Amino acid sequence: MIRFVARRFLETIPVLFILATVTFFMMRLAPGGPFASEKQASKEVRARMDAHYGLDKPLFQQYLLQMRHLLQGDLGPSFKYPSRTVNEIIAQAFPVSAELGLEALIVALVLGLMAGMAAALKQNTFWDHFPMSLAMIGLCVPTFVMGPLLISVFALHLDWCNAAGWFLPRDRVLPALTLGAFYAAYIARLARGGLLEVLRQDFIRTARAKGAGAARILFRHALRGGMLPVVSFLGPAIAGLLTGSFVVETIFGIPGLGRYFVTAAFNRDYCMIMGSVLFYAAFVIVMNLVVDIVLVWLNPKLRFE
Repeated sequence: MIRFVARRFLETIPVLFILATVTFFMMRLAPGGPFASEKQASKEVRARMDAHYGLDKPLFQQYLLQMRHLLQGDLGPSFKYPSRTVNEIIAQAFPVSAELGLEALIVALVLGLMAGMAAALKQNTFWDHFPMSLAMIGLCVPTFVMGPLLISVFALHLDWCNAAGWFLPRDRVLPALTLGAFYAAYIARLARGGLLEVLRQDFIRTARAKGAGAARILFRHALRGGMLPVVSFLGPAIAGLLTGSFVVETIFGIPGLGRYFVTAAFNRDYCMIMGSVLFYAAFVIVMNLVVDIVLVWLNPKLRFE
């Protein structure tokens, strides 16, 4: 396993290098600049600001300079927030995004697994068709539609939750539901399919013949093998939860990293965009590695090689 993990981390280096290079040149090729919106500033002031941040140098020289800073772990200053560095912003904002992503993942797993297990155990009955119909609806409704709908019902009409903010426990409910509902639908369908495949195996028939109850068959014999599709999906799901939080954080006014990334994209904050992209990419790579290790633990037929 140590060799497998080391190889995966070595493979990460060229991936991050290519991603940083593509991100750098895409930002520079986009129209506008970080100080183009400063209409009150004169040309001389903007020229000094470009010189201060090294934006007056040739493009390739800027690229080499930024790559050198990245190798040193320095993501650079934020153009939008001059008094703070990108490292400081990520250190402050990412825990909020991680908390939102974790809560949404819990919502997705609880709702998805419950629906998937009920549908698999009661195949072709009401308890199969109803949750799978809800799952299909969850797949079709995007987060930027789900969020305002939940705000309208539970915040404005029922006054059970707050429409925005990140201060009280009830502030977490609607964002977590908005972000987790989409992935709960995926998990429900994957759990149903995986469990149905396992429940048809011979060892399950043997367990039933020996008098094992439905709960024992599900949790003791079928769940470990039936969850393999769900575990395989968790790597991309975690990535989707983090990137999907960009929209959710903007809708609910959550001070997470996604909100800073959206603001940086509108303001051409080059260093903030680069730092966010690389940070999220590294985090997703680590989570995918963890999922691969868990898959090998769940399925002894798999090997790290």
